[in-house]
Amino acid sequence: EEVYLYDMRWSPSGRYLMIGMLTKDTRSYDIYISEPASGRTAKVWSEKDEAWYNRTTGPQWLGDDSIVLCSEKDGWGHLYRLDISSWSFPPEKKSKTEDAASAGSLKATEDAKDKEKEIPPDGIAKPFMPVLPAPIQLTSGEFEVTQLYIPQNGKVIYFASSQGGLDRRDLFSMPPSGGHAKRLTGGIGVSSISGWDLERGGPVSYAEDKAIVSSSTPERGPFLNIVDLASGEQTCAILRDHPTEFYSYRFVVPESVRIQNEKDGEYFSARVFKPPYEQPSEKRPVIVYVHGAGYAQSALRSYDWLDAISIYMADTLGYIVVDIDYRGSSGYGRKWRTDVFKKLGELEVSDAESAAHYFIKNGEGDSDCVGIWGWSYGGFLTNMVMFRAPETFKAGVSVAAVSKWWNYNSWYVSERLGDPQQNKDAYKKSDPLEYADGLQGELLMVHGIRDDNVLFQDFAQLTKELLDAGKHVDMMVYPEMGHGPASDENMVHIAETVSWYFLKQFGLGPGAQGPDPKDSIETYLARKKLEKKTTQEQEGIAP
Repeated sequence: EEVYLYDMRWSPSGRYLMIGMLTKDTRSYDIYISEPASGRTAKVWSEKDEAWYNRTTGPQWLGDDSIVLCSEKDGWGHLYRLDISSWSFPPEKKSKTEDAASAGSLKATEDAKDKEKEIPPDGIAKPFMPVLPAPIQLTSGEFEVTQLYIPQNGKVIYFASSQGGLDRRDLFSMPPSGGHAKRLTGGIGVSSISGWDLERGGPVSYAEDKAIVSSSTPERGPFLNIVDLASGEQTCAILRDHPTEFYSYRFVVPESVRIQNEKDGEYFSARVFKPPYEQPSEKRPVIVYVHGAGYAQSALRSYDWLDAISIYMADTLGYIVVDIDYRGSSGYGRKWRTDVFKKLGELEVSDAESAAHYFIKNGEGDSDCVGIWGWSYGGFLTNMVMFRAPETFKAGVSVAAVSKWWNYNSWYVSERLGDPQQNKDAYKKSDPLEYADGLQGELLMVHGIRDDNVLFQDFAQLTKELLDAGKHVDMMVYPEMGHGPASDENMVHIAETVSWYFLKQFGLGPGAQGPDPKDSIETYLARKKLEKKTTQEQEGIAP
């Protein structure tokens, strides 16, 4: 049987090894406890999701006799404690071969027949499954746990969650028995222990009394502090956020709004960047930004790496930029996550439309100047929106977009669309290639030739489909770019490419001053080239 090995952790004493396995179809997650000294293994946890199993954070030992894990059993990602102290492995049996040797050949023959009967029809022996007490739920409510760390002494549980608000993340501590969770971080933005692999000696000190905590707010961040895990006190600042020069530019702090989907009535959050000089009576272009990854969250009280583009379009171009948590985003519970199962690019398109209409209906947005852009999964959604909602969206920029899900990473796609051989219709209706003839607006497609995540073939295949449909599109190809920018200069060039494409289509919003040529990447690179030439001449170095 093919499985994904997700988690492997030794118990504090080193006696047991915990192994987390996800089945190839990504629907079932099992936890095994192995005793390497004896070679015996038992399955202690099994969970199945009819869409796909969602692992937000891996299970951890609480001493040698309990495991704390995260599960969506009640519809939200919460912590559960599984007590494994009430059982032990069954006594090792004397092999039937040894018994048969002493009882004669007739007995050996009978045992061989008995052994054949023990083999299950699928040829896979079933693991020992002890009867355990029901797991104890440690956290509950309409929020999700996103991070878990338990010290070796097992006296406390640390976790990050959104229980302070959908748009926030904070670090908490809690007794092993559950109960009151003490907040250790500020409650005003997004904070968690820094890093993916939370190990003692990594972002957590060897004494397990301090941790490096990453934090961010819309105005500041990211910044890193060493935090005392007992009190939450910040003992040392490692990184204090953006350089001073960053704040010499006018900063736009986004507003938070809740938007209702016009088709099914579901609500979702969005961050909105508006010009500081906006007047109530003015209508201006609206740009919808759709984040990458699919299962991620963008409408948070934090600073995102692409916020600079939203700030630039709001302040310099005079646009309203709305950054949405479309269907399938994280933080909203299991139902929201799995609403996209076997139909990628359907409900998300209607979420994007609803966001644009929200600002048109309240009088702020110009219905003739509505655009959309995104990167990676956001690029995929941009193309789907441009093809399937042309009456609303007049221009779009898709960066590093998936165009055919058959091409993409099997683990990711099989979660959302299932086996391609068994679910061909789901793949077909989720591929932008199938809707390319619906394009009516202006579309710019951007891709890096070295992209090893969404391969360049997706760009080429969609280009051919558009050509075959007689469509005209704009393209920008970056020879040295992978799935992300190849350099700081490359990132600035992409930011200009995205922003200026909308400027070309929609012009400036009311009251906007527009780009200053001296701030362009072209001017910057020309100045750097001249400085380099001058230095070489002064040092007598041949160019």
